[in-house]
Amino acid sequence: MESRYLVEITDEAIKIDIDYNKDTLMSLYNSLAKTHIDNIKLNHLDEFNKNFNSDITADTIAGFKKQLNKKTHHRKDIVSPILCSNSEIENIINQLQKKLNQKATIGDVSFFLQKANEDIPLHSDYPYRKNSLLNIPLQGTSSSITYFLDGKSYFIDGPTILNVMKPHGVKNITEDRLCLHIEIPNLSIEEIGKLLNEKNDTK
Repeated sequence: MESRYLVEITDEAIKIDIDYNKDTLMSLYNSLAKTHIDNIKLNHLDEFNKNFNSDITADTIAGFKKQLNKKTHHRKDIVSPILCSNSEIENIINQLQKKLNQKATIGDVSFFLQKANEDIPLHSDYPYRKNSLLNIPLQGTSSSITYFLDGKSYFIDGPTILNVMKPHGVKNITEDRLCLHIEIPNLSIEEIGKLLNEKNDTK
């Protein structure tokens, strides 16, 4: 039985109880194709162009950075998009939807690998992803710290929803770090916090 509790509403990170089978997820990861983060397609480019009165046409992260025509951070992440239905992913999504009263839209679902000593500089995920992201750590997260610009630092030791619109980074990556990412593009982190509190208030 889940414990009754109120979730602290924050604009950065919210821990959430999600059950998952690590071995099954690792097996899925090992079966997938890998690609450099620069090759990943942008999911919200049209919205970005409209919001910022921009005319960027590149549809990959590398092309987007080039057309921005300003200095940007460099990352070496290896990404494995999940393009097929998988029972363990569906199980996680079903738990998430139940906690969020079936109001979440599920966007990009991918594994992200950072190699040891390849810290992630401050960045915003938009327009690759937007609003919120469920981060499930799988390996190599014993020392890494997620931090936000002008905000707090977090040790991500379990499923955590992150605000990917606010500049954030990861430091002290001392070993290969693998996480499962599930985008929730239609809900801000504040909206998710309120939904979690409403759900627990009715128990």
